Amino acid sequence: VPFCIIADHKTASIVIVIRGSLSVRDLITDIAAASCLFEPPGVPPGTMAHRGMIIGARTIMRQMDQYKILEKAFATYPNYSLTLTGHSLGAGLAVLLALLIRPRYPELRVFAFSTPAGLLSREAAK
Repeated sequence: VPFCIIADHKTASIVIVIRGSLSVRDLITDIAAASCLFEPPGVPPGTMAHRGMIIGARTIMRQMDQYKILEKAFATYPNYSLTLTGHSLGAGLAVLLALLIRPRYPELRVFAFSTPAGLLSREAAK
């Protein structure tokens, strides 16, 4: 799933922007809607989430970690905050990615637009 990371100087934020559904591959991610156990730190035990979006969020996290993208961004802008955003598929991925990286960035914010239904089990969604 395509994403970009930008520095928003007006808001002093590093922003992870995740694209919504556009391609056939994205639709396959949307359709892989089976629930799967998802228990990153800070999430209630037994939390279930959309399997396809868990895979997508972990893929984005792996890519960011491989190239140390956030580390480099915060080395350049150490006083900036972290924001994640997306629409539809991108919103679901932003929420799950935020839960995965929250232990490293506890003050992060998420703006998720039209998050898919059934993304997380009810307790975790609260």
